[in-house]
Amino acid sequence: MSARRGVSLVETVVVLFLGVVLLLSLLPIAIGLLRQESALKASTLNVETFPLLWERLGRDFSEAGGATVSPPFVSPLFLIVLSPPHPGAPEVTWDFRNETIVRTLVSTDDEGRETRNARAWTIEGRLRLLYDELAFQRWVLRYTPPRGEEEIFAFFAGRPTRPIGAKPERKP
Repeated sequence: MSARRGVSLVETVVVLFLGVVLLLSLLPIAIGLLRQESALKASTLNVETFPLLWERLGRDFSEAGGATVSPPFVSPLFLIVLSPPHPGAPEVTWDFRNETIVRTLVSTDDEGRETRNARAWTIEGRLRLLYDELAFQRWVLRYTPPRGEEEIFAFFAGRPTRPIGAKPERKP
């Protein structure tokens, strides 16, 4: 007959210690994901959560087939319409109204019915479109916060947007 050996106290402590270390190492990732999710649902974006809006706008531009602006002259209030890259894809519009930004997704089903999904944010500061850059196919927005330095964001319709200083991806 074989004697059954139980789990020693040292083995139990080691397993518990490893579990605590693993939990604490995953905690910052979980908190970051929860913070990002709540920021995307927030109606007011501050300095910390504003980059999430920039990422969403960059993603929309990269997935667009083209873009137009209304009105076509310099205005503090403007609307950017991103055309779908292929038939059946949704149309995205970004409406910049001083400190309020509204993103509207318009999709059409097979029967021709439109579905609109709008999301509005209030930002601290203002975004202005640099109309001179449109001649070069660049969509450049200047963000002026209430305090601090201005930031410039450039987008190209149909091309992925990378942060300044990011190296281009190489294909194998």
